[in-house]
Amino acid sequence: EFLEYIEVPVRQIVQSPFAGLFLGVALVASLFTASAWVNAFSRAINRIYGATELRPLYLLRPLMMAITLAEVLLLALFGLVLVGTVPLISHLGASVGLREESLWLWGVARGPLLLLIAAAVVALLYFFTPNVRQPPFRWTSPGALLAIGLAALAIRGLFAYLAAFGTDTFNRTYGALATPLVLVLSMYLVNLSLILGIEVNAGIERARQLQSGIDAVGRIQLPHVSEYALPRLAALRAADAAKARALLTDGSRTGAVVRASGGSTGDTAAPGTLSVWAHGDL
Repeated sequence: EFLEYIEVPVRQIVQSPFAGLFLGVALVASLFTASAWVNAFSRAINRIYGATELRPLYLLRPLMMAITLAEVLLLALFGLVLVGTVPLISHLGASVGLREESLWLWGVARGPLLLLIAAAVVALLYFFTPNVRQPPFRWTSPGALLAIGLAALAIRGLFAYLAAFGTDTFNRTYGALATPLVLVLSMYLVNLSLILGIEVNAGIERARQLQSGIDAVGRIQLPHVSEYALPRLAALRAADAAKARALLTDGSRTGAVVRASGGSTGDTAAPGTLSVWAHGDL
């Protein structure tokens, strides 16, 4: 069903005389776009765990690009296994006289293989993107299994709706925007599933720490992977706190002077400016 929405634009691009150029530009643009999404997902997981991004930029960006490249390759493998291997298996089976048997066997094995690839995609995102030193790497987790299941159900429900709505009607309604719209809706549903999955994992880790007597009510007590930027962040916060104290001290002194002179802030404050008396009362 999904191929019906992307077949026409892909065929037009492939038949274009600039197909090679389009493919190269599209691959580079897709890689950078996907890298931006991985960065955003990393920030979301950090927020869920209550962690601060302290990794240096010269390490963070290559790491995000490497994760993006690995995710793209895994997703390409997922798509190949999903739609591109049946003709190959059929041809190989026919060459040895076992076409029906090979197709049946591949149909049985393809589901677990797709699940394994999806688990690898989610595990890489959950383990390597946040600045949190988690328990040992696991290919599966309750949150990952939930995310995969929810994503599969959501995508299936979306395409069931589109099938009921009518592919031709949908294409006539949205025209050239039909394919991007379906892709964006699919990505949105997958993102929601991934966030819900990491929320489940974080909740399980919080419950485990609370049962162990660790104070994890406000923040899950997991160490950072890197604290490279911690001294600079502490210096910036100290500078901001000093500025805030200086502003409060100046405001208090100004308010004391105004009250000692018997003046009124209404008499001294220019129209449209903040009243000094308000600062003196802080």
